Amino acid sequence: MKGANWKVSYDGYLEGYHFAAAHPDTVTPRSPSNRAHYTGLGPHVRIAFPQVSIPRLHHLPREEWGKQENRGYDFIRLLFPNFSLFVAPEMTQFAQLFPGPTPGENTTVLNYIAPRKPETEAEMKAFDEMCDFFYNVVLEEDYALGLKVQNGLESGAMTHVTFGRNERGNQYFHKWLAYYLSDPATRTAPSL
Repeated sequence: MKGANWKVSYDGYLEGYHFAAAHPDTVTPRSPSNRAHYTGLGPHVRIAFPQVSIPRLHHLPREEWGKQENRGYDFIRLLFPNFSLFVAPEMTQFAQLFPGPTPGENTTVLNYIAPRKPETEAEMKAFDEMCDFFYNVVLEEDYALGLKVQNGLESGAMTHVTFGRNERGNQYFHKWLAYYLSDPATRTAPSL
């Protein structure tokens, strides 16, 4: 899969405020826009996105909340600098983003893993359809938007980019990029 600059494309994995604009019929019915909790783990990030069903956790004992992934919230696990992992009950998607042949391109490798081997044709068909759904969301919604962002950046109309308060994952990622590109003698590890 081809997309915009790898950092522009990766930025979409690092926040959820774009859900309503980019995914009104696919992601937003499950996960509201602009709601997330970020955990920094060295240069890596875990993002928790609440689902619209999260109120059901209120009635569970707090010690049970951590066992409810995909039944009230989802995690995206991002391994610096270019890896994203999403685990769903039906499948796991992992994305690897690599710089492309030009600075304005990337190559993304998407892989899907079934939680268990599909035993029947119907199970295999359901798995394939789920993988196609996620692939199409990334390609037709995220990457289509990323190409527009890339075009805007290449226009020269902007002199800089400022990440806002709702882009904590993006801020953290770019701080770690700056950290690794800085002089080792003067480095200070970023915090979230």
